[in-house]
Amino acid sequence: PTMARAQLQGRATPAASSDQPQLALAPGAGPREQAPVLIPQSAQQNKVAGQGNLTFQRASYVDHSSAMYRSAGSSGPYRWAAGSRNTQTSTFDPRSDSSMKASRTGWRTLQQWSRTAASELSKPWALLPQSRKRRVLLYTLLFLSVFIYWLCLEDEDAKNIGAPSDVSGETFPKQVHVGDSERIEASDASDITAASVSQMKRRGLRDAEKLGVTVDAPSLAVSADVKGAESVATKQHVLNTHEAQASLSVWEDDSVLSVAADGSGTDPSAISSCGQHGGSAAPGVALVAVCMNRHATYAAAIKTWLRAADVDEIIVVDWSSEPPLEPPAEIPRSESRLRFIRVEGEKQWVLSRAFNLGLAFACHDVVVRLDCDYELAPDFVAHHALDETMHSFYAGNWKRARNANEAHLNGALVLRLRDFWGVGGYDERIQTYGWDDEDLYDRLQQKRSLKRLDVNPDLLQHIAHADSGRAQAGVRFAKVQVDYNRLLLEKLPSWKTGGVAKGSDAVEGDDEGCVLLSRYDIERRESVSTSSGGAVRKLQVRNAAKPRSLLELSGSAAARDQWLLSLGRRLHDEHSVPWDVMMGMDAKNREKLLSRLLTFLGDDGSGSLPQNAEHAALFILHAKFGLGSRLLALASAMGFSKVHRMQLIVIWERDVHLDVAFEELFDLSEAPFAISSFFKTGYPDVKHSDKWDSAWKNFAQICSFLTGEDWRAAFSKPLLMAPAQTGPRHIYWKSDTLLSPQNGVSWPELGAQLHSLKSAQYIDELLHKRLDMISSHTSGRFPEHGVHMRTLSSTEERLDIDYVRTFGKRVVAELDQARQASSVANFIPVLRRTIADGEHVLVVSDSTAAASAARDALKSGVAIVLTPFGDAAACSGPLARTPSCVQEALVDLHLLGRTASLIGSRNSSFTLAAALLQTQTHLSFIDA
Repeated sequence: PTMARAQLQGRATPAASSDQPQLALAPGAGPREQAPVLIPQSAQQNKVAGQGNLTFQRASYVDHSSAMYRSAGSSGPYRWAAGSRNTQTSTFDPRSDSSMKASRTGWRTLQQWSRTAASELSKPWALLPQSRKRRVLLYTLLFLSVFIYWLCLEDEDAKNIGAPSDVSGETFPKQVHVGDSERIEASDASDITAASVSQMKRRGLRDAEKLGVTVDAPSLAVSADVKGAESVATKQHVLNTHEAQASLSVWEDDSVLSVAADGSGTDPSAISSCGQHGGSAAPGVALVAVCMNRHATYAAAIKTWLRAADVDEIIVVDWSSEPPLEPPAEIPRSESRLRFIRVEGEKQWVLSRAFNLGLAFACHDVVVRLDCDYELAPDFVAHHALDETMHSFYAGNWKRARNANEAHLNGALVLRLRDFWGVGGYDERIQTYGWDDEDLYDRLQQKRSLKRLDVNPDLLQHIAHADSGRAQAGVRFAKVQVDYNRLLLEKLPSWKTGGVAKGSDAVEGDDEGCVLLSRYDIERRESVSTSSGGAVRKLQVRNAAKPRSLLELSGSAAARDQWLLSLGRRLHDEHSVPWDVMMGMDAKNREKLLSRLLTFLGDDGSGSLPQNAEHAALFILHAKFGLGSRLLALASAMGFSKVHRMQLIVIWERDVHLDVAFEELFDLSEAPFAISSFFKTGYPDVKHSDKWDSAWKNFAQICSFLTGEDWRAAFSKPLLMAPAQTGPRHIYWKSDTLLSPQNGVSWPELGAQLHSLKSAQYIDELLHKRLDMISSHTSGRFPEHGVHMRTLSSTEERLDIDYVRTFGKRVVAELDQARQASSVANFIPVLRRTIADGEHVLVVSDSTAAASAARDALKSGVAIVLTPFGDAAACSGPLARTPSCVQEALVDLHLLGRTASLIGSRNSSFTLAAALLQTQTHLSFIDA
């Protein structure tokens, strides 16, 4: 630049120093005629005296930028080098008034060229045009080129649709015609649908209709001879998919089953499937009902179906009922609307598959879908008519039920057949109770833009029956099951059939990866005569393939999580159980709690509640500290809950005080409460939990009896309030001790509650071993006296517990004083006065030294029995709170409770708990 500017001013250019980078211009060329070339030097050569270091980004390139490389850290004038290495250099200051005017034009031009060169050559996309209009034009041309190329490929594929080849290379015909002169055996047909049809789809089957090419897929024309008993051996697949409009005709003349893809040849007198999507359905109304083992309700309901006006056909699907359903004996000879489809081999009721099968045989464009316990008014169809101008459907609505029985009408449905198949029918992945109806209604509204209208409950009645009469056996929590299926569906792709949906939810054997309806083998057809002279046509089928269920598609881990969430939703939303309490509950405890709450309401699990049912009040016990402390609090909570008819929930955490689960000590299945294994919200923060969980607003009392958390508990403990009739009624009680008798629970009642707890199987086995050991030492006599010596102070116990922080200084001082009073020196005189010669004593102590000292101090006529826990050094220190040691301690507790006289340590919850197990035990304490 220095050389260029010097030339513009008409001045000579001195030779450049050898240690400076140089820009060379062609002789006689101005800055507009040739771009400067940057000649890089080493880092040492780049130094300019007095100007610091010049920095260069690249090693060698043509520089078109305007970057006036300013020396790093310098504030002096810009230094420029120009010309060849033999050219003299000079300093050019652009701020000089004398040179500014002469050099302004050339300088700016050089800046513009330099900027352009650096921008283009220092970026990967340097060759792209810098003008915005040029870039847009270039991108447009590229897009048009790709689009035209894609159109050419599509056109080439369309030309091949006329005669596509299957996997084996054979030509597949455009259309398969079925008749006596042309037949496709069942095995060949299955190969064609599996290979050729899939190949056709990949080659552009969906565009065939637009190009005028007639291709029938994936349902193909299939026929096979079915003669008497041989019909089972020559089965045919029906209901393969409903992408094409296929129809099934069972001819009455020659026992031939045929599947005609074009819907031709349908005999009105035969059992027929008039095509999914309702494409070949005639005007009229079809009534479709499915049943499984509801013989009594079916017998009553079918009479009303036959009396219904404006019904053109009645289809009954018998889903493997035992014994099979039979048509009414009084059907008149003129009745020709009734048809039976018997499905063999189904062990479980699946509503989605059963109704899809029934509606596949409907031959009229409007369908009335009923359960087998629905009675129909004669004018029901007239009041639920659907004309061509109505974009709607009728359905039951449990939300508007006037009573519990009307809520079961939610499954009633009136809609057009084409709308039903337009959304794929029922989602056959739902193979357990719940959400099948609502899922269909949602898809009708969202995908078909139909308006949902309510069925008139005055024209339809549900036949009340016990829950045991339901086809879906084993449904314990109807609402939970609905939530469960809904949550599982939310994690899966939307229900699509006929080769639309791809992925892992395909029927096994479908290489195209699409969800197909269930496929059935036709086994037999017959016409059955009734005693009144009527005839009923019957078809017997058996399932050949079905979609995988929600559980299979979701996986066991996801299904377990969704089941937990479904249970939690019902417990929280309907019974105000806080989420942070339920977080420590497994599925077993949530199920148990919900079952007890529903039993309290009078609900059998079907979801129907009696009128004005009152929900149970909750009593949440947060039991703390050691084994004896927790058992005292548990006995109090059980007694209080029973007196006031409250549902008990026990929070039993494993911690340094007691590292054992409740199930390791007691049989939870027999306990009248549910267990939560952890609770993270501390006290008093739990009082403010209603800010994030509305369930806590239903708690009338939240209190703690722990002196380390509430200092008032060391002086006086508040009375627990009985649940009110209205408003908040629940109680949260954090405690390590007994309730006072003023709360309405007597000492015998507390003992009865604690005694009602059934020990775990291991505890029972250990107890019997200990009894046998004691019997061997006492000649079959059980010790008359029990002694519990709690002698170790808070520091001598060597537990990983901060006593002062946990209990407070005042309480710790009282505990240490009481344990000092329970020394061996204080016990021995009492034992000598109490125990007679020949009597036996059972000694339990937290110190083996104390137990040995008591044995040695007593006279020789007294037999002392030391329990393994008292003698076991392995259960000292922190190990004393481990599961095995706590289990031994619980056995000691049971043994002490069996003695007639118990001498214990004052201020010991373990002594009180032993006395509660047998309220007839005479209890006395050692005083200082």
